[in-house]
This record gives sequence, structure tokens and C-alpha cells, in this order.
Amino acid sequence: SKKAAAVWGSTIKLKEGEKLTLRELMYGMMLKSGNDAAVAIAEHIGGSVENFVEMMNKKALELKAKDTHFRTPHGLDIDGHYSTAYDLALITAYALKNTAFSNIVATKSTEITNRGLYNTNEMLSAYPGADGVKTGYTGKAGRCLVTSATKNKWRIISVVLNCPTRHKRAQNSRNILDYAFGSYKPYVLLEEQDIIKSIPVYKGKPGSVKALAVEGIKMPLRFDEADRVEKRVTLPDTLAAPVEKGIVIGKVEYTVDGKVIASSRVKTAWKVDKKGFTDYFYEIVRMWGRLVKAIDN
Repeated sequence: SKKAAAVWGSTIKLKEGEKLTLRELMYGMMLKSGNDAAVAIAEHIGGSVENFVEMMNKKALELKAKDTHFRTPHGLDIDGHYSTAYDLALITAYALKNTAFSNIVATKSTEITNRGLYNTNEMLSAYPGADGVKTGYTGKAGRCLVTSATKNKWRIISVVLNCPTRHKRAQNSRNILDYAFGSYKPYVLLEEQDIIKSIPVYKGKPGSVKALAVEGIKMPLRFDEADRVEKRVTLPDTLAAPVEKGIVIGKVEYTVDGKVIASSRVKTAWKVDKKGFTDYFYEIVRMWGRLVKAIDN
């Protein structure tokens, strides 16, 4: 569009009326920091830049990026457009779950329609295992870099903001990644659907129900922290029938030195009906049957 072609700053030199695929525009935005590509994508996906920005802010809230607010798709300096290192890491972790996005940001160079593109992310060549994701620069934000690196199937994201030079942002990113890989290890504390406990159900048919973890918990811990992890389960001693399947009845927490580091809700594994007259009648019959058998023996 005319609007996309008129964007200033770093661009891939889009012309009004020119046609590129969405994938090509993604490469242009992520490798070359094409502000024009960002606007073209916003107009295509959202129908307008304004609508797309609304979508961006809605997604940020869904990801609990509470200290982020977007006003443009490209991030050029404007009042009311801001984020934090933590929020950028949250957003990046979500984006990297998309295989197409993950492949694009790991690409060092490629060709699209009438253009050769080279990734501005210096970490892709400078850091072993680096596989993304994006550089950035504005006058107010300084030189910024979100990096991902994977070693032994474990992916870590680093974020540095407001660095004075490209060398400094790369060095800071390297220091963060080295520290994380050297000091932490991923631990699986809990798997989704793990059985936490079996709980008796008063007047229930059957007489108990298993309590299952709703969320799995996998998180990095320092080597010295791992030995101090304690598990704390909060569940009722009994439940009263009827009990519905999948209702949340408690939680399981993991602590280090008394501080909660992770938690999962706990739900019922199946439905438990309340016993009726017929159930009690058959129980009595079975009880008498066992008694008679014992007498005969």
C-alpha cells in the first residue's frame, strides 16, 4: 500500500502496488527489520494498522505481558509504545512455538522477490547454538537484541535493551546465555495429568476419585536449588458425592526455602455419582452373602 511504502527507517524498499507473499514479508521484517514489511503485514492480517495494533495489545494481555503497550506494528519511537525485557521474553517464547516463525528467525540469509536479505542478528554467527530472534534500534530504545540459543534440546531466551553499541549488546547477550546454560538445568517437576492423590468420596459410587495435575511444570533451576525443592499439596481429605469430572479441588505447589516457585491446579479424574437405595440394597445383599459363606465354611 501507499502507507507501507512511505514508512521511514529500516525498510526492504517496498513499492506501492508491489506484491509479495506473507512469508516473504515475514523474512523482510525479521531479517532486515523492514518497517514497511511490518505495515504491509498489519494491513493484510488486521485490515488496517489500527485493527492490527488492537490485536497485538489483546495478545500481549493474553500472554500476561502486563507492562507492554503497542501503538505501531514496527516499533518506531512514539509515545505510549513500550515494553520490558521480561515481556519481550514472554512474547518471544510464545512466537517460537510457531515452527514457521522459528525457522525464519534462525535464517542467516535468503532471497525473496527482487531482494537478497541478510540477517542483522550478529549472534547467529557469533554464539554456538544461537537460533534467533531479532535485533532492534531506535533513538530512545538504543540498540536492543532478543536472542535464543539451544543446547542439549534446551532453548534459552535472552533480552538486552538500550545498549550503546552492537558489540555491547552482543557481549551482554553472550554473558546472559553463558550464565544461564552454565548455572541452570531444566527440571520436570510435574507432568500434566500426573496422579497427585486418591481422595475418598462420601456416599460415592465409586468410593474414591483420583486427583490429577491440570498443568505440567517444567522449569530451570540452579543446581543448588534443585536439592531444596519441596512439594506442598493442598487437597480436601474427603469429598461428598456427587462429584463432577474435571472440577478443580485443590493445588500442588513447589517451594524453595519456603518461597513458591511454581504451582498447578488439581482436578478430579472422573465423575462420581451419589449412591442410591438400590446401591445400598445390593451392598446389604453382598454383605449377607459373604456372611453366609463364612458360616458354611
